Amino acid sequence: MLKAAGDAVVVHRGTLRSVLMRCPDGCGETLVVNLDARAGKACKLDMRAGKAILYPSGWHDGGCRSHS
Repeated sequence: MLKAAGDAVVVHRGTLRSVLMRCPDGCGETLVVNLDARAGKACKLDMRAGKAILYPSGWHDGGCRSHS
């Protein structure tokens, strides 16, 4: 499913769990973003207005070190 830079999949199992995303900078790495606060520090996913926005934004510390 994650073929091109920026492709993303939302994991929903009763509640939002995570987002898996191909690095938007094109390095090819798959980023995993936690959305479930019960599993630790979590981001929020806003899907209003036909767009998916993750916040807070963060830095990808590995690979190409892109902003993700």
